[in-house]
Amino acid sequence: MSLALEWIKQCVEDHPRCSREPRPLLPYRVLDVADGKDPQLRVNSRQDRGNYVALSHCWGTKESLKTVTSTLDEHLNGISFAKFPKTFQDVIVVCRRLGIPYLWIDSLCIIQDSKDDWATQSAQMSDIYSNAIVTISADAAPDSHCGFLTCERRTIPVKRFEVPGSGPGRTEVCIRKKGAGDRDSFNHHFWRGPARSPLSRRGWILQESMLSPRILHFTAEELTWECATLSRCECQYEPHIFPSSKPLKLRIDGLPFHRRWGTLVDNFTDRHLSYWADRLPAISGIAQKMQASTKAKYYAGLWSDAFPQCLLWRVLDRHEDMPFRACISTRIEPYHAPTWSWASVTGRVIIPSGDNNTAEPSDIEVVCKPATPNPYGSLLSAELRINCFLIPIEIFEGPSPEHLGAKIHCFSEKISEGAKLCAELIPDVQGSGYETRFQDPHWALMVGGCFNDGLIGLRAAVSRPGSYERVGLLATNDSFQKWLGIAIKQEVVIV
Repeated sequence: MSLALEWIKQCVEDHPRCSREPRPLLPYRVLDVADGKDPQLRVNSRQDRGNYVALSHCWGTKESLKTVTSTLDEHLNGISFAKFPKTFQDVIVVCRRLGIPYLWIDSLCIIQDSKDDWATQSAQMSDIYSNAIVTISADAAPDSHCGFLTCERRTIPVKRFEVPGSGPGRTEVCIRKKGAGDRDSFNHHFWRGPARSPLSRRGWILQESMLSPRILHFTAEELTWECATLSRCECQYEPHIFPSSKPLKLRIDGLPFHRRWGTLVDNFTDRHLSYWADRLPAISGIAQKMQASTKAKYYAGLWSDAFPQCLLWRVLDRHEDMPFRACISTRIEPYHAPTWSWASVTGRVIIPSGDNNTAEPSDIEVVCKPATPNPYGSLLSAELRINCFLIPIEIFEGPSPEHLGAKIHCFSEKISEGAKLCAELIPDVQGSGYETRFQDPHWALMVGGCFNDGLIGLRAAVSRPGSYERVGLLATNDSFQKWLGIAIKQEVVIV
């Protein structure tokens, strides 16, 4: 723990970019884990201040200790240390060795069977992780019961020898085989393990890592560090200098606003969520944090100053770190986001950056009704009203069962048989068949942007007569002007 204390002290005292309030407000609920007594869940009056640790961990599939309505009073009176699963016991030990008296764990500090409490507290994630003096990331623990302090791969061969000219005593040298991967700064030492830790594949974890001012990663092989200034690890004295060895937080630092957001969405949508309807809540803390640096409005995962170009998001058919494994995408049920938002599907998504977007969004109107007190979270309903060019199209199945798209032929009477326009559908739902009836009417919506123009595939919305829903993005080799020549401008409502 001496190395961890040194890293924390150096960051707090010497990193201007990592400056923080000395004694921030404690979260609404927090565990008092001071040494010499059993931990106790404490309700903050919103006036109490102090240093606290936040835990970032995998829940796993095995039932674990959590706070529910029936156990709230019991936990407020104290919880025996023996009742905590091993991962929680380990983080309590770390807190005590670091001399930090308070700890925030989501499963214990949020009432898990209360939708209202979950919605209210999840909306505070931005503040909770931003104000923690340090976040403990249990990368080596696949669930709450395995723990992360004792790990077989952390047993490092040591050779002791005299260093000539260094005076009396012996110098201890740790020897480890260097990892070859470069996908993740805190996994590139996993030369015997998977490309990424189980924790780094979780959707909620991206938010926790991006919001935390400083993180101690307890990986399967060593202790590593990241903050807003640098990243480092046990096995080398100097901080990381290569971009591939740095965490995402440092790699995107300095990028324009919408490139940062697009990179985060790509990384986030390539991760897994236990409940896909958490797609907007699980990134809401990042959105709330970024809202402070823009006057744009946030609509279901998209920013108003990037309209209409940001509507040209597309689903990718491959994972970033597993390029040979197909990525399955389905429409998320129950409803929590409109079809024009990437948050309505489960697949990996990329969004045009929109940083230099010059298209005039004045003819676009968006109305979103939040489903919870979190304005950046799930939606009860949403609609996008836009004056645009619409083209009727027909859809046909692709050339093979493996083909993820569908052929689209324009049948407008304005063009001759020999000049038919063709496009290929990149469906929002991939890997389980195209989610529509081919005989139903479909339309192509024309979207303009400064970098490129695009076509969005629409069909009539069953849930709301007279409106449309998105089914995918259209790729065509024909010029945009040819499509424009047969389009009809009208007001369209997409839900």
